[in-house]
Amino acid sequence: GEIHWDNTNGKVKVFNQSKGTWQTINPPRKFERNDLFLKQMQHFRNVASGKNTPLCSFEDGIRALRIALAVHQSQATGKLIQL
Repeated sequence: GEIHWDNTNGKVKVFNQSKGTWQTINPPRKFERNDLFLKQMQHFRNVASGKNTPLCSFEDGIRALRIALAVHQSQATGKLIQL
């Protein structure tokens, strides 16, 4: 399958490969793109001040970086990259 998120309007399109169909999922009614960034900044401030614990760990960040680098390597070489 495949997932596409439109950053400008919040719509998500999901492709079901076995059925060959796309499904569009609209964002919640009061979706405001800027709220994503404001909530992230508030969470960062709360973590920095000791009010909250991080939602993702350092290890999560390392795994995400490895995936992103593998995507770039796969795109550049046209090969499957094993993680």
